[in-house]
Amino acid sequence: MNTDITVLVVDDDWHIIENIKHHLKKMGFTNIKTADTGANALQQALVVNFGLVLSDWNMPDMDGLELLQNIRAIPSLESTPFLMITSNSDKQSVINAIKGGVEYYIVKPFEGKTLRSKIEEILGSQI
Repeated sequence: MNTDITVLVVDDDWHIIENIKHHLKKMGFTNIKTADTGANALQQALVVNFGLVLSDWNMPDMDGLELLQNIRAIPSLESTPFLMITSNSDKQSVINAIKGGVEYYIVKPFEGKTLRSKIEEILGSQI
């Protein structure tokens, strides 16, 4: 797996961002960008070719599903792996996420090994 890709972490809670960054660094990722809103993330996505996006669902101004749909509309990012991280664990939320185009989904709170496993699944090999 290529840990040289640029990863975008999006969440309105800086504690969550720092936790995810910590786990990404332990996996060997060094090029990690962050955003605290979907709108900020979208602005970054317009100028940076991200190899992986990890986003919260519930955020003000633009939720994670809207962010995904906007990123998918950018030709250079339309196939970028997108991992939704959310506290929405009910069945209907999962169904709505899948219908909205989410391929990968983790429910908060999560353990580092869960995040690692999902990223390995997404990017295709063991770290």
